[in-house]
Amino acid sequence: MKSMANSLFNGEILYALKEVYPAECVLKAAYTFLDEAYVHIDEDNQHWIVELEAKPGYSLGEKCLRKDFENELVAQSVRLSVFRRTHSLRKILLARAMSSSLIDEQDPLERIIKENNDMEPEIENIIKDWYDVHE
Repeated sequence: MKSMANSLFNGEILYALKEVYPAECVLKAAYTFLDEAYVHIDEDNQHWIVELEAKPGYSLGEKCLRKDFENELVAQSVRLSVFRRTHSLRKILLARAMSSSLIDEQDPLERIIKENNDMEPEIENIIKDWYDVHE
């Protein structure tokens, strides 16, 4: 990855190799910078060209937009890699969780009657007057 300062605007330009960073990663990385910088994305045959310019009133302090963007590109690439590797497993887990929650092995009416019968002794104890029991 190479970077190059451009004197035409008060910002930085980053060149990211297309073979290393998919478009999805570049867009997600750019999205995380929308609050602090203006982001322009372009491309040539081999690179994504990302122009970053700090928004007025946004203090960068010790931050370097280009370096932070490079770090975010790496993070987004790792996220995409993990997503692709675990997609099938997550799909299976979700399907299994949803299917087991849909199966009601007991008749719903019988379950409700049983639950209400189990609660009756507690209700009888709750609605007794304290004076009747203790005097």
